Amino acid sequence: MTAALLAALLTACATGANEVSLAQLAKENQANVGQLAIGADRAQTMALMGTKTAKTRDGLVTNPFRTEAFKDAKGARYEIHYYVVAPNRKFQTLKQGQMTPLVFKNDTLVGWGDEALQQAKSVQPGAAR
Repeated sequence: MTAALLAALLTACATGANEVSLAQLAKENQANVGQLAIGADRAQTMALMGTKTAKTRDGLVTNPFRTEAFKDAKGARYEIHYYVVAPNRKFQTLKQGQMTPLVFKNDTLVGWGDEALQQAKSVQPGAAR
C-alpha cells in the first residue's frame, strides 16, 4: 500500500514539474523548432522538442499536440507531429495555424512547416493529384 501511494505521489510530482502555461509551451516549441535539423532521427527530434504539457480550460495540451501516420504507395512510413507554437485566445480552441507540423519519413525528419506538410500529404494514398 505504501509503495503504491509513493509511486502515485511521485508520478503526480513528475507530471506537475513538466507542466507549463500554454504561452510558455508555445514559446519553448518555437525556440526548439529553430534548432531542428533535416535528417535527424525521430527520437532525437522528440527529445529536443520535449514532453512538457500545458493545462488549459479545455484540457491538457501535450507535446506533440497531435500526430498522424500513413504509408505512401511505395511503403514508406510517414508520421506528422503537430506542435503548438502560438497560444490560443481566451475561449477559442487551438487551430492548425497555431501549430508547426514536423514530418518524418521512415523515422527521419524530412521537414517542418506547411510546405513540408503539403509535400507529405501529396504522397498519401487517396490524395488529390
